Amino acid sequence: MLAFSLRNSEVCEFAEFGEDALEAVLAIENAVSPSPWSRQNFLDSIHSSHYCYAAYHAETILGFAIFSCAAGEAELLLIAVNPTHQRLGVAEGLLHCAQSLLGRKAQELFLEVRESNESAIGLYEKLEFNCIGRRPNYYPSRGKHPREDALIYAKHMTSKVDG
Repeated sequence: MLAFSLRNSEVCEFAEFGEDALEAVLAIENAVSPSPWSRQNFLDSIHSSHYCYAAYHAETILGFAIFSCAAGEAELLLIAVNPTHQRLGVAEGLLHCAQSLLGRKAQELFLEVRESNESAIGLYEKLEFNCIGRRPNYYPSRGKHPREDALIYAKHMTSKVDG
């Protein structure tokens, strides 16, 4: 089992999640996302070949991440952390653990992030992701704000790819 420590000394377990965790995952997603995934989006990911991981502390989900993986490439589809545990290292721990597992199947990890999400961009750059492009008007508008560009980030993973 993989685990990591947060900045407040709590220890999180890293594990896959399934339908039994859906209510907790949806609550986090709805609390933090301006354009949250639907219940059906999550069910589709759980029942597909996506990798659905969560950070657990005392059986409570603090954050989650969902990845796809094919043809030697992985993509972070979604990551979110409960607002009560943001900036404590949950997202960083999720990404480190996922990379150690996905690095056996993929050489590169890609993601998109809202251009205005400075805290996420800071984390990705800290973890040595490189900005490789932009998708104009990728994200839906938020209220009075216009559509927003996505920045595309990539990172080479160093683990050996399974043949």
